[in-house]
Amino acid sequence: MSLVFRGAGDRPLRTKIEELILYGRAWKLMEEVDLPYVRNRLFDHAGCEDKSAWELKATFSIPETPQSILEELVEIQVQKGRVENLLPYRQRWMMDAMDIMMPRPSEVKRRFEELEQQKSSDAALAYFYQLSQKSGYMQMEQIEKNEEWMTRTDSGDLEITINLSKPEKDPKVIALQAKAKKSGYPTCVLCLENVGNGGDLQRPARRNHRVLPVTLAGENWGLQFSPYLYYNEHCICFNNLHVSMKITEKSFVRLFDFVDRFPGYFIGSNADLPIVGGSILSHDHFQGGRHLFPMMKAGEQFLFSAKGVEVYRVNWPMSAVRLRGADREAMIAMALGMHERWRLYENPALKIVAETDQPHQTITPIVRRDERGYCMEIVLRNNRQNGEYPDGIFHPHQPWHAIKKENIGLIEVMGRAILPARLQQDRMDLVEWLMEKKRHELPESLIHHRHMVDRFLDNPQIPQDFEEAKMQVDQAIGCVFEKVLEDAGVFKQTSEGIQAFDHFLRTCQ
Repeated sequence: MSLVFRGAGDRPLRTKIEELILYGRAWKLMEEVDLPYVRNRLFDHAGCEDKSAWELKATFSIPETPQSILEELVEIQVQKGRVENLLPYRQRWMMDAMDIMMPRPSEVKRRFEELEQQKSSDAALAYFYQLSQKSGYMQMEQIEKNEEWMTRTDSGDLEITINLSKPEKDPKVIALQAKAKKSGYPTCVLCLENVGNGGDLQRPARRNHRVLPVTLAGENWGLQFSPYLYYNEHCICFNNLHVSMKITEKSFVRLFDFVDRFPGYFIGSNADLPIVGGSILSHDHFQGGRHLFPMMKAGEQFLFSAKGVEVYRVNWPMSAVRLRGADREAMIAMALGMHERWRLYENPALKIVAETDQPHQTITPIVRRDERGYCMEIVLRNNRQNGEYPDGIFHPHQPWHAIKKENIGLIEVMGRAILPARLQQDRMDLVEWLMEKKRHELPESLIHHRHMVDRFLDNPQIPQDFEEAKMQVDQAIGCVFEKVLEDAGVFKQTSEGIQAFDHFLRTCQ
């Protein structure tokens, strides 16, 4: 639609306000009865002086996300001196504008449960997923900047992504953060108290954030989608209480409760120890979604069956076991016993030590449902360090740190690399170097990639064009990720390692 202005002033501001209202109506963020309320709230929020009537014509194209409209609106506010031109303040103003048009959390809950009861859990999740996108909570324009490709390896087709979606920090904001008083509220970015919070220099604004209440193991948890999608329908489920991550029997119950309610999603937990755990160990949470990861597609070797649970060793560089069965209680009992045995297991010849001055062994559990019933992968983890491997014995080793030196968390365990933005420029520089006719030595700026180049790019044949060179570099990066997963595996993919792994698993019968 186009807008025909019939008033005297505030033309650019009024135009964008009406465009935002049309956007909200088109994507069903509000109902017709909400229009006077929404318009008046937006007038006040934008400091609009002219409030005369407008006439609409059907030539305005409704965008997929509100970002472009919001950016123009907030720029008007900056020019008028109403908003300081720093990202946290701009984002807060934009999220406040979206919150005016959005349903309250109780309304979202009511609509979700109606769809779940009348149609299906998938229909309810689709509603909530669209709301999270169209509200601007999920940063779709930023997410689209991420690089992504597949690499064929001996371990299967691995998924490689370079995360470019998080905006760079402004030095001015960093300076202000250093001076600002820390409020301590909300306690962390996962806490339920983030819903509707205006944020500050330490915490992002979350005015347009919505969370669905869910019950797991008789406890109150919240379900949300990740603002920076790492894969399809990437959701986060968190404890309403700010409690540290701890894998216990109740953790398994929660995972199975989740897939019983949402059988179209997988759900998994990061390990609960530093180095091998996720980035937020201070708040108990899971991650899930509608995505079939490489590990889930990997082959399996049947080992035994006990009490209706089939146990398989997964053909995967990390040490993964797959449980299959129809009885959730039997599955939980098998998983719990395996976890308890692994916490105490030792094999010094393979550098597997359960405890020194602290415990070192835990697991990364993942649960889903398929046509055969319940399926659960359990990946064994160990976070011990020594002089040879100060970053972790079962952690990406130093030769690969130019590609990946951060923790290997739940998503990467399953075969999807989340690589840092710092890699993107190196990637393009490597492509240019590879295309040169005389490439005897790496330039100083790329010397930190020497191990990858020697191992995976030592080919005397010069690429014919940019695309071929890029394909070779991307293949090399993917092969390094496979090595990273091998480093993180506690039982190595050798005859000795596989034999020891099978022996451990058979003790869990």
